Amino acid sequence: MTDDVTARLYQKRTNYRQKLPLMMGGRTLSPALSTMPSIDIRRPHQLSSAEAHAVIDKVAARMREKFDVQTQWQNEALTFQRPGINGKIAINSDEIHVSAQLGMLLSPLKSMIEQEIRRKLDEHFG
Repeated sequence: MTDDVTARLYQKRTNYRQKLPLMMGGRTLSPALSTMPSIDIRRPHQLSSAEAHAVIDKVAARMREKFDVQTQWQNEALTFQRPGINGKIAINSDEIHVSAQLGMLLSPLKSMIEQEIRRKLDEHFG
């Protein structure tokens, strides 16, 4: 009985995967990208580039200490990652742009994470 149920479920899953591109007008999505929630926050600022870098460096040090996040500067963006999240904080001449992809375990915390990011941006750039 169990083998029969397993075989039917496998067949349904296979049929669904074959039909999915047709249901999307021939387009396909990567399963990982289609299920990962993202964060995209922009905040205007009036700091010089050096001042903005100093603030982001201070925030990055706190992230490393508190959340064991790996960070690295790439041009005008600080990239960060750890299991469950990866993203970047980009410094533009008139705005700070925070973007991140959350893994499945952090998905339920998305609104809380966004709220904390907004609070920190207000604190440092508001």
